[in-house]
Amino acid sequence: MKKLTIKRSEWYRGQGGVNSSLLKNNGEKCCLGFYLLNVRKATKEQILNIKCPSFCNIFCPELVDEETIIIGNKVDNVIGSKLMSVNDSQMISEEERELELKELFKKIEIDVKFV
Repeated sequence: MKKLTIKRSEWYRGQGGVNSSLLKNNGEKCCLGFYLLNVRKATKEQILNIKCPSFCNIFCPELVDEETIIIGNKVDNVIGSKLMSVNDSQMISEEERELELKELFKKIEIDVKFV
């Protein structure tokens, strides 16, 4: 299982999806931004101000599951969508968010630690 550390001080979460992105100009990242930079080894330039992985041309086969829909070159997948939804939700506590993200990442063989 691969390891992923999410630094709370750099983590953009719980503020809805409108202003969320993989990597913001101020250095904040959503959970998938941390994942892309640290596990998939994306560059900051590839994910800066991008809303989701399918928009930055980084294919993540581990996010593809039996519920994935591929339309043209766009990939809509349930795991990625759930990760974004939990990350951005304004309706759950920080504790719930971290527990749910750990469970979702575990499905794709990623062990998440929050520091």
